[in-house]
Amino acid sequence: MGPGRTPDQLFRLVTEYEALGVHRTGSAVDLETVDWLTDHLESAGMAVHRETVSFTGWHCDATLRIGQHEIECLPVPYEWKGTIDTDRVAVIDLDAGLGGDISVIAEPVTRAREAGFEAAVCATRHPTGLLRAINRPLHADATNFPVFLVAGSELGALQAGDVHIRASAETMPATTTNVIADNGRSGKHLMLTTPLTGWFTCAGERGTGVAVLIDLMNRLLHDGPLVVLATGGHELGYIGAEHWVADQLRTDDALGPDIGCIVHIGASAAVEADGPGGPQLIATRRAMTSLNADKSKGVSEALSPIGLAVVPSASTWVGEAESLCRLSVPMLSLTGAGLEFHTPNDRAERVTSPAALARVAEAFLAAAVSLRDGVLRR
Repeated sequence: MGPGRTPDQLFRLVTEYEALGVHRTGSAVDLETVDWLTDHLESAGMAVHRETVSFTGWHCDATLRIGQHEIECLPVPYEWKGTIDTDRVAVIDLDAGLGGDISVIAEPVTRAREAGFEAAVCATRHPTGLLRAINRPLHADATNFPVFLVAGSELGALQAGDVHIRASAETMPATTTNVIADNGRSGKHLMLTTPLTGWFTCAGERGTGVAVLIDLMNRLLHDGPLVVLATGGHELGYIGAEHWVADQLRTDDALGPDIGCIVHIGASAAVEADGPGGPQLIATRRAMTSLNADKSKGVSEALSPIGLAVVPSASTWVGEAESLCRLSVPMLSLTGAGLEFHTPNDRAERVTSPAALARVAEAFLAAAVSLRDGVLRR
């Protein structure tokens, strides 16, 4: 097994990922991130293949004002097309949860339309008043109504002021990219997988998982058949993972490496929050496996030092694991959501640390080896 990165080197990977910019699907940053990850994989000796995933893109230019004061807004994608220039704007106090369910806008938008408004501005509730983005699967039904998200801290000003929106939205052809890499070994492969895209710079949501994946890839490179899958399109309904899984299921013949088991490194892998004794790994992290309780004992022991209790025999999954489970191979999925999740404040120095990344990398490595050895080396 190869050497791991130092805690500072792990943190540097997160800051490099963050520094690339806003990781929206189909953007220039999306492609730059693919280039950056490809460099890391090829430098380690992995053979890399890129898979282009075409989809319908959506772009909106919007200006939102309260009187003469312009405030930042985030248009909810794919809800409408065309142009608006209106002061008939509904102001909504929106509980967006953790930003994973677009259905939260359906009822308030229906009320706004029925009341004669032409657009809606949703101030997203957040403990510190931030804007929290909402994932928007491409297959979700559109409201055909312009919807814009703003920071929860703006609610009072919106309710008291004269709100005006000018915006135009259109669709266009777009692409994102899946990165598939393997170490050239024959046999059943352990697959490490993580998404690459999301809202804002998403250092904690995506960057910590990417850093840990790169570390695990290096350490497992010469320890048996290994494949890495990094997918685009997370915030649009996992379109990268959906595309890749559909390819695998389209024929009985194996497409590329034969996948024997999967470790899905989802959101917020090494995110911390303030605790009584200082920063602590967030309590919202979850670990799920398709293995039963007896067969997942080794995985559970590996993850216990970082406070993760494993749910065995999982029947429901979160994130890209919802797509990957259709392959019906043994899987471990790890995910979570911190205070800065889906917000502009999801930055490395706010949400993680070298020590947290090192602890998580060690635990995930032990869990991955336990899964692999229990499934593929019995």
